[in-house]
Amino acid sequence: MIKKRTRPAAENPNALLLTTYNNLLKAYVSTNNKEATLDLLALIKEFIPLTKIAPNFTSYSIAMTPFVNTGDYTAVQKLFNEAAETSGRVPSINLSTRILAAIVKANNVEAGKLEIEAIQKRHADVAPTKSLLREMMRVYALDSETGTNAPEAWGIIKTLIQSAKSNDTPLEEIYDYSAELALANGPLQRGKELSTWDAWFDGIGKFAPRLKYATGMIGYAAIPSTASSTETFQKFLEAFDAAVVDPEDRRVEYGKVLKNLMAGNNILEAALFFESARVKGVEFGATGYSAMVSGLLKSDIDSKETLLLGLVDRMKANGFKEQFLLHNLTKHLGPSSPVVLAYSNAVQQEAAV
Repeated sequence: MIKKRTRPAAENPNALLLTTYNNLLKAYVSTNNKEATLDLLALIKEFIPLTKIAPNFTSYSIAMTPFVNTGDYTAVQKLFNEAAETSGRVPSINLSTRILAAIVKANNVEAGKLEIEAIQKRHADVAPTKSLLREMMRVYALDSETGTNAPEAWGIIKTLIQSAKSNDTPLEEIYDYSAELALANGPLQRGKELSTWDAWFDGIGKFAPRLKYATGMIGYAAIPSTASSTETFQKFLEAFDAAVVDPEDRRVEYGKVLKNLMAGNNILEAALFFESARVKGVEFGATGYSAMVSGLLKSDIDSKETLLLGLVDRMKANGFKEQFLLHNLTKHLGPSSPVVLAYSNAVQQEAAV
């Protein structure tokens, strides 16, 4: 039996035109020309009577980008209102998130809290996205001196935990919000750091010490080093080690600590932590070595090359000889650097095998 040939369905010309519009907007946004972006958006709207195609929420999200990046939340709010007017409906929760992101960039905690209230009313029937919850946490973290936003931050952790349980996903997802949680809590009372943390977690439910103390340990690792934050971090680290005895079981959480120490520019603390972890039998592997190398290369500490030489020795001993890291080292230090020469020999020997 001969099957009848069918022509492929023709692409929707309206969809193609809208895609073209959005690609043009992306191109304008990539130049960071705010005025040109707004002019293009206005031109697209001007042709609506002819094309019957209006910019959609994606269009407005793209157009918001340069304003979000500079913290111009007034301009982002104006685009949000324009999106509502053009579409005749409440814009997506994604656009609300963009407003909040711009406010965080502007470092305005009061404006952020007001916008959170507005979002909760505007999207009362919509489940918050993880992107929105992250921006909310960042708003609460802006006030790290007093800890007045701690209840709201812990409310988000409760939401994340409930979502993880209902979706059967790991509770360890909250680790990704731990830095903002630590900042939102403000300085914890000396001598009561762990009991305060326990009390907040107990208000949500019963959890293993591993999850509780890892969240605190990872969070406080991200805070720029002060006597208070360092002491708090050490207490959470000791509590975590007591709860998780096997070095192999510590690797994931230790890796996140290392990453946050580097992100907080606590370079020396990261180097010390890296070595102390090895003494405890925790080996980080490729991810840990890459994080250490990248962090040291970006730092301006005097002992950078000495630390890198020691790190290269560790990598060679553990068989970690990667070409991309050699390129990175050469780019930052030059081909004649002792660090580059030492690692280059190891990489070349590996390639010759």
